[in-house]
Amino acid sequence: MRCLTRPSVYVVTPGTYPIPANLTGSVELSVMQTFPYLVPFYQVTVIGRKQQGVLPSLDQVALARNLDGDCGKVNFVQIPSTIKDYPEKAARYLPPGGKSIIQVENRPAYVSRIKERHPLSLIWLNLHSITFLAPPKINHHALRKALSVADRITVNSEFLKQHLSRRFPAFQHKIGVNYPGVNHLHYIPRHDPKIIPPRETHAVLASPGPVILYVGRLKKIKGVAHLIRAFASVVSVFPTARLHVIGSSDYTPHKESTYALSLKTLTLALGLEKSILFRPHMPAGELVKWYQLGNIFVCPSIADEAFGLVNLEAMACGIPVIATRVGGVPEVVEHNHSGLLVPLEHHVEGLAGAILALINHPEKARLYGMNGRARVLEKFTWQHTAERLKQDYQTYFQ
Repeated sequence: MRCLTRPSVYVVTPGTYPIPANLTGSVELSVMQTFPYLVPFYQVTVIGRKQQGVLPSLDQVALARNLDGDCGKVNFVQIPSTIKDYPEKAARYLPPGGKSIIQVENRPAYVSRIKERHPLSLIWLNLHSITFLAPPKINHHALRKALSVADRITVNSEFLKQHLSRRFPAFQHKIGVNYPGVNHLHYIPRHDPKIIPPRETHAVLASPGPVILYVGRLKKIKGVAHLIRAFASVVSVFPTARLHVIGSSDYTPHKESTYALSLKTLTLALGLEKSILFRPHMPAGELVKWYQLGNIFVCPSIADEAFGLVNLEAMACGIPVIATRVGGVPEVVEHNHSGLLVPLEHHVEGLAGAILALINHPEKARLYGMNGRARVLEKFTWQHTAERLKQDYQTYFQ
């Protein structure tokens, strides 16, 4: 395809977190990782809100790929605004007329006003979670209108597609699934010869016991309290085991909510302060080093996760995953193949039993890790995500 004839794609990000940035949210990460692959085929402009932490380009973003070529790079526009007036200012920024694609990331509340201003453009709504499909984020009438005017709706799991189709069967024909991915060139197993452990992690590597990881936000729905209680049973059998809880209340490193503080209180109450170590949310480029230290990764969510990128990141690094059987998680983690799925019923006991099972059977754990890496390479790289999106776009530009 000639670069000069490329159709235009505008990506409207939520505006909650900075883009491009090293320390940002999962939606923004997905955009930064996917769209460089589409530059040879489309003129891509990503719109975000001007705020602290915004970088001038993807060149400074760890793990993001600009894929330099004759067609240039992703163009980033940062709009000075508050979070309240950002949707309107983003809609005004978009050029009028023309058959371009405007992709709205995970904010159905933005769709109707953008379609009103740009009736000739194709509006793509790309959903990452169920959070923004219900009050207080959006009411039923407004959501129905947004889904009605959207030309295409993509979701990140079959679970989310079924959830949306049950609520709005009239729009089922618009909904397609495009799984997110992981940067398999950077999230690599620790036995890869390119791995040189950073100095601060030598003490962890030298730990005599197994290293268990949790990565994610510290919110009640993530089930971290259940994991902490389960880990008390693990330590009673393996006193040298260590659990590293990596994350913060939000996608910022130093913000602690009441719930986050309660997790540390629970740890002290159970006498696990030497066994459980809390670390703040960190950039992807730093986070990969911790994945490479782990023997087991645990995702103990107690609410429906539409997908769960952290599971992919762990799998790409070749460590087995223990996750709750909720939402779209079983579409990623295959039970008894790349890890173990635990039911919500008797959750604490189930998590403890799964962790102990993998500690007691290291060869099985190693096999699950290898299978997870292979599954990522087969289906879940950002290149896979971009290729599926490109094919979807092409059906509308024919």
